[in-house]
Amino acid sequence: MPKILADENTPFSLILLLQSRNIEVVWVPKTEYRGYSDRQLVEIANKGKMIILTHDSDYTELQLRRVIKTGVIHLDLRITDANVNIIADQIKKMLPKSKRKVIAINKDYTSIEKLI
Repeated sequence: MPKILADENTPFSLILLLQSRNIEVVWVPKTEYRGYSDRQLVEIANKGKMIILTHDSDYTELQLRRVIKTGVIHLDLRITDANVNIIADQIKKMLPKSKRKVIAINKDYTSIEKLI
């Protein structure tokens, strides 16, 4: 299963749940990458062959999609105690399908698009 690079906007509660589901997660706030730009994080994800997990819609825009070589899971919803388990399960389900894709997880649906 691909490794995840979770940006600074990803809640720690979700990180813990993903790790408890045997998903390897690099959480930016716990690394030297804290404060890096989106483009720098894309370079790190590309080099490490990691899928980017984010709330930041910038990763879904064409300018960054052109340089991402791995994939993106965009969390387009508010994460709460009530839904965090469901979101973790959805990420685990979608992770094997995420190579070279942009996956948007919304409160009502999940969409999958090619990066370019």
